[in-house]
Amino acid sequence: MKEYPSLSSNDKVIMDLVWEDGEASTASILEKLEGSENWTRHTVKTYLLRLEEKKLLQKVQISARKIKFLPAISKEEYLAGDASQYLNSHFKGLKHMVASFVDNEMISDEELDDLEKYIREIKDNR
Repeated sequence: MKEYPSLSSNDKVIMDLVWEDGEASTASILEKLEGSENWTRHTVKTYLLRLEEKKLLQKVQISARKIKFLPAISKEEYLAGDASQYLNSHFKGLKHMVASFVDNEMISDEELDDLEKYIREIKDNR
């Protein structure tokens, strides 16, 4: 699974807006943030350009003064990569995470049965 750079809380705000609409401009983001965030045009532009540098956004030049940004990856793809990185850095993989939940009695027998059933279904459908 591909690893992606981590996002700051402000990066996440921007990416969520781009993912939600499928594209964004500085003006459209400022419009959506009006009243909830106290960001300037310059601040939004800076975050958009940083996210482009991180290869999470693609910049499209519409005209000499108009730029829009498109997501370079889907939100689901990013979250899957982020979850994988978290698992590997904190638990050394999924097996160890599940084991820690079982060992600490944080998962019931019923949940384990459901998980086992789910894994069987996945294997059967491959």
